[in-house]
Amino acid sequence: RLLGAGSLLTGLVEPTRRGDNVQVRLLDGERGAEFAHKVFELPAATLAAARDSLTTAVGDFLRSRLGTAIELSQTRQQTRSSEAWTLLQRAEKRRKDADSLLALDSTRVALATLAEADSMLMGAERADALWSAPPTLRASLAYRRARARQTAPDVARAAIDTGIMYATRAIASDARNADAYEVRGSLYFLRYQMKLTRGDDDSRA
Repeated sequence: RLLGAGSLLTGLVEPTRRGDNVQVRLLDGERGAEFAHKVFELPAATLAAARDSLTTAVGDFLRSRLGTAIELSQTRQQTRSSEAWTLLQRAEKRRKDADSLLALDSTRVALATLAEADSMLMGAERADALWSAPPTLRASLAYRRARARQTAPDVARAAIDTGIMYATRAIASDARNADAYEVRGSLYFLRYQMKLTRGDDDSRA
């Protein structure tokens, strides 16, 4: 905080029987929250040569993660509520967990995970009703629920309608929220794909 750095990089070397483990952590410079971390193994037999490859590997790791860190930092600046920010990050983590579960066809557990994330976002909206990020992510969760329940049209329709409502609310809070427009358009298109179109709703996407 004293340095005013946006991001901080820390490292820790732990000797092991097979060589060294190098732990690299990327932190938020303001709050100290961890954005990402990775452990690199350096075999003792090739320690000298591995140092060069480690430099390259760490550089690749930072390039891939700094973009995410910058995006998170920009999102953080959109709300003054620490509670809303924390809940949004937890919900995003659960969203990623649900995506992994859906990829494994664990639909029931994935839907329960999406419900947990949505509850967290409800709390984020209560903490900061003007922040457009929580309803945008809720719309994204609704889209996933609808896709997962395509064999149950009534359930999918309800999820789509709910998601459109969330996205529209986000746009009302921030007309420049490109993510909200994108997810609302995706929800309208999913409705069209599932032959659930109602009247002229699609013209508003």
